[in-house]
Amino acid sequence: MDASLPSPELADALRRFQELFEPEAINARQAHGPATIYTPWVVVWLFVYQRIHGNATLQQAVAELFRLADQLPENRRIQEETLSANTGAYSRARARLNARVADEIADHVFDTLMGATAPSWQDRRVFLVDGTTSKLRSSNQLRSQYPPASNQHGTGVWPIMYWVVAHELASGCAVRPEMGAMYGPNAISEVALAGRIIPRIPAKSVLIVDNRADARERAALAAFARHMGGKLLANVVNVINAPIDIQVAQEHHGSALLRAGDFVTLQTRSINENEHLCGNESTFYPPLTQVGHAMAAVAMTDSYSGKGLGTTWTLHDKRSAFVGSF
Repeated sequence: MDASLPSPELADALRRFQELFEPEAINARQAHGPATIYTPWVVVWLFVYQRIHGNATLQQAVAELFRLADQLPENRRIQEETLSANTGAYSRARARLNARVADEIADHVFDTLMGATAPSWQDRRVFLVDGTTSKLRSSNQLRSQYPPASNQHGTGVWPIMYWVVAHELASGCAVRPEMGAMYGPNAISEVALAGRIIPRIPAKSVLIVDNRADARERAALAAFARHMGGKLLANVVNVINAPIDIQVAQEHHGSALLRAGDFVTLQTRSINENEHLCGNESTFYPPLTQVGHAMAAVAMTDSYSGKGLGTTWTLHDKRSAFVGSF
């Protein structure tokens, strides 16, 4: 999509962003000058714009700024239409954005999207929790924060980041992930990272962890929740050790299969042209991890047959899935 050309989909995305995040509420979270053009709200929207356009360039994002004239503060350069298209100001504004603001916005997005779907079982949310590592771009700063792996031949070049995420089963939304170092003096365990996520998981939730978590890790995760006490004690109804298998058919967009143990099955297919489409078919929020493609899909089977929740179910042909290929 040409970033300089308006489109109905982009206009709708901007409208929804404005409804979800009032400029005054976002801008109040971080101090800025009265004539600031790249306010926190503007910077966050341009972040979203870049992501929904496949990581658009800074130059494309700055071009999008001119669509926001009615949302910008009074400024002579805007009124005279002499605002520079140079990307330097936007780049500096991105660096100034407080990480706490970004975290609060991410949490608000998660809560809003998850709240639009009913809990899976008797007012209980179910989360699939797993961790992985990512190889990052090599730089001195990243190597210091996320040290590379080492072996008998020496230290590697690529920084390794360890991160954990929890996906809510009914909505497919992901809690804001936690990240840390895999190696080095500040290395952190998957259990410790998962523990940081627990306060963001609703009460009466069920956590399903991958079967690669050993007994020590599962016990440590449960002990952490008990140690925190208070309301967090009720956040985890049960911790289940189960293999998690995900298959995505590359040749059939939207076709995927997820199994957790022998009690959770989710199978999807693409939305075909003969099915009724509602008034809003645009995808506003991108996945919270980089994917090659992502799309809405039909859940052919959404099934739970486990114990301990007081209920089981099997649902078919619900437009409730979102599939992405990594």
